Amino acid sequence: MVVTKTDEAEYNRASELKALDETKASVKGLVDSGVTEIPRIFRHPEEIFISSGDSWYSTIPLIDLG
Repeated sequence: MVVTKTDEAEYNRASELKALDETKASVKGLVDSGVTEIPRIFRHPEEIFISSGDSWYSTIPLIDLG
């Protein structure tokens, strides 16, 4: 699977997901192929974090393993 950098207007998440599915490689295949950057299909848009401010901190559960 080849992921190229594209502008926001040209980005098609569905086609990138389909291309990943067709390789049958999944995330392990990406790591084995030497990917050095997290593919865009696995990242949330920055607007989610910018618009919500600090409120997203409260949605992450704290698990004490000690």
